[in-house]
Amino acid sequence: MNRHTITVDNNLINSKQKNETMNLLESWHCQGIVEMFKTDVMDTEFECIDTFRNKSKKYREDVGIGVWGHSRWDHCLWGSENDGNEMDEIRGLLFPGQKKLSDRQIRDAMHLHTHIKYKRDYFITSDNHFLSKSEEIKERYGAVVIKPEQLVEILRDKVDEGGDPGAR
Repeated sequence: MNRHTITVDNNLINSKQKNETMNLLESWHCQGIVEMFKTDVMDTEFECIDTFRNKSKKYREDVGIGVWGHSRWDHCLWGSENDGNEMDEIRGLLFPGQKKLSDRQIRDAMHLHTHIKYKRDYFITSDNHFLSKSEEIKERYGAVVIKPEQLVEILRDKVDEGGDPGAR
């Protein structure tokens, strides 16, 4: 079976199981219906939040390019000049006109760059700066940025009918 692959943004870590949509996606992940991933940046951001870090352990990690001051040395790759240029493009797309980005903004660009690098099917988030640029992101990089509720709607019919939710 060809499962849909999903990169989970940090804002969707469901440590207390209160988000029903994420509960359903996580259930599908445990059943092997979908495959959910985190980027290396997730655990960097959750370094001091045990409940979130423990929750993120359920996801396989996609390792992105190292960014000084934002990456853990044992969880990053050396990037090429092309990687650096693409990262700059993504930063400019997400945060146009901003000369100095916050740590969170830099890491948001890192999340998306890693998602694109690994060619995952969906990047799920509730952050408006991603969602408001979803069409442009899809056009430039072929990456689908979507709310988890939208993804469940796309996949639910296939799962309920016993069909192959991985069918594209």
